[in-house]
Amino acid sequence: MPGGIWGLDHHNYYTKIVASYLEAFRSLGHATALVDAGALEGRLGREIPAAVLDLNFEGKVAGAMGGLGIAYVSHVWDAWIQSPRTPPRMEGYLPRGLDYAFTFDPRQVEAFRALGVRHAEYLPACCDLETFRPLELAPEEKARYGDRISFYATPSSDPDAAYLATLEQIRRMPGDQARRAGPMLEAAMAAQEEDLFRYRFPELLSGEEKARGIWLLSPEASPAKETLVHRMSLHVSQRQRIEAARALAPLGISVWGPDDWKPVLVPGMRHRGMADFQADLPRLINASDILLNVPKCHSLAAVPPRVFEILACGGFLLTTEGEGLGRYFRDGEDLVVFRSREELLEKARHYLEHPEERRRIAACGRDKVRREHGFLPRARRIADVLARDGIL
Repeated sequence: MPGGIWGLDHHNYYTKIVASYLEAFRSLGHATALVDAGALEGRLGREIPAAVLDLNFEGKVAGAMGGLGIAYVSHVWDAWIQSPRTPPRMEGYLPRGLDYAFTFDPRQVEAFRALGVRHAEYLPACCDLETFRPLELAPEEKARYGDRISFYATPSSDPDAAYLATLEQIRRMPGDQARRAGPMLEAAMAAQEEDLFRYRFPELLSGEEKARGIWLLSPEASPAKETLVHRMSLHVSQRQRIEAARALAPLGISVWGPDDWKPVLVPGMRHRGMADFQADLPRLINASDILLNVPKCHSLAAVPPRVFEILACGGFLLTTEGEGLGRYFRDGEDLVVFRSREELLEKARHYLEHPEERRRIAACGRDKVRREHGFLPRARRIADVLARDGIL
């Protein structure tokens, strides 16, 4: 009789998330095992689980699980599908055997259902409440990690590169396509730049491209990763991150991340280098007065994991606006939202000058995340669905 839940270890960023899920499942009374994805076939020769859990999904694994009658469960934390309509060729891209798709982006639910996934539902991301928690820092830790404003992010040293490469790719298209697409893209991007922190690029597309909601630039590419909407959302996100950090330079801001920050620094910005996600990021959050967050634009319908991580530590979060935030958090009570460079600078200055107000908001956000957004409630929901279908 099959039993237990296996989580797949792909030896990447998601391994810790899968391990946290397994710990939550164990607390609910389920047997679990973290299994090397590369050694899965050999393990299946000795025992069979009731279900296999993955972060996002892996085509070969899904197909193998489907052939063995094992439920393959995915919690999708990436923007695989960016349109409520089924993207072209996604039917061939989605792995056969994906039985349960829990996605952090509500826009993806109907697309997964249309593609024949047995069960698809919206389930927001969360965070490890043991790793991300309020900490008492020693003075040397405060000096090592702290600042009035901190920003942990990856920018691009050449944020216009993808945009210019896309324009060049359009120029190589057949004549009529290029004549229509090039001006459309340039007009949409110019309008987006006028109001940089209100992401509107998808709605600025016109005609057939807007109706489809997705535009494949390369026939060989993943149908999610190489769409015009996705590529330009990354371009806009990079521009937003750089301009947000520069807007706060008059107040002083520490930026953490790769050396890509160095070419875009201005006076008042301090590059602090890389920070380990588990060892350093919780300390960085606890040591800073304000944490800036600028998520990728294609994820605005979701709540990015970084929101949960900052709030779980008791950090004061100053973030761009996103429709996903409003489902769980209140602007001015759990966190603070900005919509322009001017508003960002004004609010950062205000909350630096009013520490009690800042601490009250941070405490509300902390309590809400620690009460509602750890792995346990997410694991409970997944387990309930699997039990309903007789799998657990």
